[in-house]
Amino acid sequence: MDAVPLDPNDSRTWPELMSTTEVAQALRINQRTVLAMIGDGRLRARRAGTAYRVSRSWLLEEWFADDEPQVPPPRTKSARSPES
Repeated sequence: MDAVPLDPNDSRTWPELMSTTEVAQALRINQRTVLAMIGDGRLRARRAGTAYRVSRSWLLEEWFADDEPQVPPPRTKSARSPES
């Protein structure tokens, strides 16, 4: 069975469990950004072995609420206290 190409404009082509590469394609962002968003909690994901999987239904229900993509807040660097 051939894989259906992922079309960022048609969520019907997205698999139910998406890899970080597929999420990056769908959201039109870099895969490193997807991994950073998973790491800091802005994107929910489950670990499957050594890879992450993101639910398509979560992206559709949460990320695209009100028919507008929910732009994640930028990461901020925490201020480090000087060491004594």
